[in-house]
Amino acid sequence: MKSKKDKVDGLIFTSDTKMIGFARQYGSYVIANVLRNSGLNVRVIEFFEFLTPKEIQQIADKFVDDSTLFIGFSSTHFFYMNPYLSILAGKPNKYFPRSEKLMSKFFEIFKIKNPNIKFLYGGINTENVQRTHPNIDYWIIDEAEKVINLLV
Repeated sequence: MKSKKDKVDGLIFTSDTKMIGFARQYGSYVIANVLRNSGLNVRVIEFFEFLTPKEIQQIADKFVDDSTLFIGFSSTHFFYMNPYLSILAGKPNKYFPRSEKLMSKFFEIFKIKNPNIKFLYGGINTENVQRTHPNIDYWIIDEAEKVINLLV
């Protein structure tokens, strides 16, 4: 059973910069900080494209319950920056560095934990897609910290 301290209001899935070496994507942490300053408990989960379904299930089991509000995706450093890594992650689709089959499993895992959870998609690549994915409830364009402040 999940302890109360593990419960989160939201998770933000992100990726590293895919440059030589490693650099954290600070945008996700800025947004998480804004939300934390608004009183929400938010965690950032890195290396989204390399998580297995089993690891995603473990994340859901540990952090998500019926009071979790959202799952966010920060697309800025998703596979668009490095096509080679996107191949390693399984045939990607235009929104995620994962195959549609894996993404269907991903959404299913979280919807089983909380049928009312909302999925958010933001980041620089949000402007480059049609914003019609059936599982995304909110598309965040522009600086998310400004938009998020309006929601909390």
